[in-house]
Amino acid sequence: MAHQEDVPQLDMPERIQREVQQYLGTPPTDFGVAVQFSSNPLEFWQSHRLRWPLLTRVAERFLNVPGSSAEVERIASTAGRILTAQRSTLKPATAGMLIFLSHNHTYLMQHKSV
Repeated sequence: MAHQEDVPQLDMPERIQREVQQYLGTPPTDFGVAVQFSSNPLEFWQSHRLRWPLLTRVAERFLNVPGSSAEVERIASTAGRILTAQRSTLKPATAGMLIFLSHNHTYLMQHKSV
């Protein structure tokens, strides 16, 4: 087994790309029967946290349900500011993308090297 210092350090985009490739290349039979048929995707990611730590963090961020309606209200407020009468002809996918980018701007700017 290689020691930590023997393994070259990858930058974040390379680490992410490597994890995604490993995940996509893993046959479904390697995930385990109990997890494979689980109705809770968070259980799947929790059981594979050590194998794919970066993908697990992304999954937890997007699969966790907010504990209150405050977050939903903030998103609705953002949508109200973006979807004005002047932008009434936006396609739904474009409107959704603008809302996503606006709502996640701070997070995206903090992680723009990724």
